[in-house]
Amino acid sequence: EVSRLDLQRAALENCLDKLAEQQRSLLKAAYAPGAKLEQVAKDSGRSIESLYKMLQRLRSRLLDCVRQQAVAGELR
Repeated sequence: EVSRLDLQRAALENCLDKLAEQQRSLLKAAYAPGAKLEQVAKDSGRSIESLYKMLQRLRSRLLDCVRQQAVAGELR
């Protein structure tokens, strides 16, 4: 039997696939083990404040997407 956590992971992967490649790359860089957000910001040509705001918006989009899939019955 597939666990709820497995379904949530699948939904998150599906939602990540819906993001633009640049957005996915930014998330991967920011959440990579040992990542320093100051360096991620510099590498992406953003200020640290801009990076924080972008990550906040992306997390919000992903959460909304996963919730929509749950409401649609895709996580049952």
